[in-house]
Amino acid sequence: ISVSFPLILPLKFLNLFKNGVFNVHYADLPSYRGLYPTIRPIINLERYAYITVHKMDEGIDSGPILIKYRIIIKKNHTGWSLYQDMVNKIPAIMNNSLKKIFSKNKEFLLNDERLSNYYNTIPNDGVINWSWDGKYIINFIRALSNKDDTGAIGEIGDKKLYIKEAIFKKIKIKKAFEKIHTNNRPFCFCKDGIIIIKKAFIIY
Repeated sequence: ISVSFPLILPLKFLNLFKNGVFNVHYADLPSYRGLYPTIRPIINLERYAYITVHKMDEGIDSGPILIKYRIIIKKNHTGWSLYQDMVNKIPAIMNNSLKKIFSKNKEFLLNDERLSNYYNTIPNDGVINWSWDGKYIINFIRALSNKDDTGAIGEIGDKKLYIKEAIFKKIKIKKAFEKIHTNNRPFCFCKDGIIIIKKAFIIY
């Protein structure tokens, strides 16, 4: 059983095990194969994330699916905190999965290649595009907010920041200017309003 193992195991090795080798993936398969899996469901405003147990093959997160566990995405979840919550559930999930893993008559779900998406980088390299919709930007910031002082990268004037928290005001440009004059926090215009920065750290 593989949990958070960072390397691809060769098929020659996997075939040594009569029962197969099973991997725990912190996302819904086949939708989110690859790296940083807990970031994308938050960015995409999904209500649930998933822990998927699947049999390993020569591909990346492409083997047949044995079981999925659904996790509610809370309003305060970041990509990092969602991952931590999932890690804490692994002992119980493994305990519940062992009977299926060692069953002689396993029933698998199709890990459909036609529905798959593979990711190996952080979305947009972690950089905020201020022309995005405000709601998307807020979820992008939330998803990338890490355990330390890093997070989504935003450029404001001549400064580059790790933005940890922000709020979105969906208002017209004229009203946005009026709002800015009453607010001492840094801000940026976006496609449909303004993003007001609540917590950030200067990179340079």
